[in-house]
Amino acid sequence: MIDKVGVTAGPEIPLNSEFESKYRGVRKMPDDYYKEKAPLQTLDMDAVILRHCRFNASQKLSIVGVSGMTIQDVAALVSQVFDCDPWELRLARVDFAIDLNTVDMHWIRAHARVPHKRWKDERGFDKPTNGVDQGSALYIGSRNDLFRFYDKGAELAGQSASTKHKSQSSRAGGTLTRIERQLRTGRIPPSISTLGKLAANARLFNPFAPLSFAIGGKVEPRFEDYSTRQALEGTGFRAWVVQYGFAKAWEMLNERSRGNAGRIVRRLARFIPPDPLGLEIPDLFAMHRAGLGFQLGEAV
Repeated sequence: MIDKVGVTAGPEIPLNSEFESKYRGVRKMPDDYYKEKAPLQTLDMDAVILRHCRFNASQKLSIVGVSGMTIQDVAALVSQVFDCDPWELRLARVDFAIDLNTVDMHWIRAHARVPHKRWKDERGFDKPTNGVDQGSALYIGSRNDLFRFYDKGAELAGQSASTKHKSQSSRAGGTLTRIERQLRTGRIPPSISTLGKLAANARLFNPFAPLSFAIGGKVEPRFEDYSTRQALEGTGFRAWVVQYGFAKAWEMLNERSRGNAGRIVRRLARFIPPDPLGLEIPDLFAMHRAGLGFQLGEAV
């Protein structure tokens, strides 16, 4: 599914006249890159507008909560803000997301890797962040092309606790793991570079294609089946994966073996932490396409 969308408009594109009159009363603040930044929730829009970029005077509208909207809804919201054809506006950002209920974040950390992208950061695996259990999260990639994995169940449970309501997706209700891919200007493919192209081609674009999952190894490898050297190497490799995660362990191996991590991991594959009994690696593209049905059902 599509989770967030941002569109960019040139300085020559005017605001919608009705919106402009309401916008005058909205509280604005400066931003690092824009002279004006204003949340639009007070206008019943789940979006943020940024105006007068300090480099090229462009404007940007960032829309959240897109997973509950059709692409037509997104275009209609853009039309409420800018006086132009919304389908022609270039995307400044698009986030894709899927939810898994078959694997938790510890499995993701021990098996997920994105080739050609360096490990970035993680939180929540050792201890709660700032003393609050917000669940764990893993980040791989760069700001313009980022894979984000996190405990969606914990997030929803936290939101539920703050509003004193029960969440159907809380920890008690089972595992819910969110995988997102965030693409920004410069990394958005030409086939989905405008709102119109996104509507037309989203079903054909696989945002999760670069992501791979290592197949789990044996629960307890029999050391007598390996040479002493391989047993020691394998034990050390599994310890690295458990301590640092698969993506970080791969990166560390590459740094110490002159780029031969792939060969080493293939040789020590049986020492990768095991999968849960009966687990099948999910088909992320099929899940993604299924999640687009509602959003693109009325797409132009």
